[in-house]
Amino acid sequence: MDIESLAEEIGLEKGEIIEIIELFVETTSADLDLLEHAIQRKDYQSVKDIAHSIKGVSANFRFTDIQDTAREIEIKARESRLEGTKEDLRRIRERVNQIKESVSNTQ
Repeated sequence: MDIESLAEEIGLEKGEIIEIIELFVETTSADLDLLEHAIQRKDYQSVKDIAHSIKGVSANFRFTDIQDTAREIEIKARESRLEGTKEDLRRIRERVNQIKESVSNTQ
């Protein structure tokens, strides 16, 4: 991840973007835990709402892979089906962990 380019594109200093990405990682990790529980409970409304939130925040950081996967989960939940959402959740978690490592290596 090119943090300097992202910071420039968004209009922030490198340190500011790192701090915000760390907050993104922390918040999204907590949201993923909530999402996992909602999927287990087959709580379609919560799954849809949490996925929508993850989709929006990831779009702000140009994390299109997370955004696209969250969109898929949101659509599935809206249609009251959860097939494949555990795999989708796993992919998002892996990507968030990659982002966390990338930020850690930048500091």
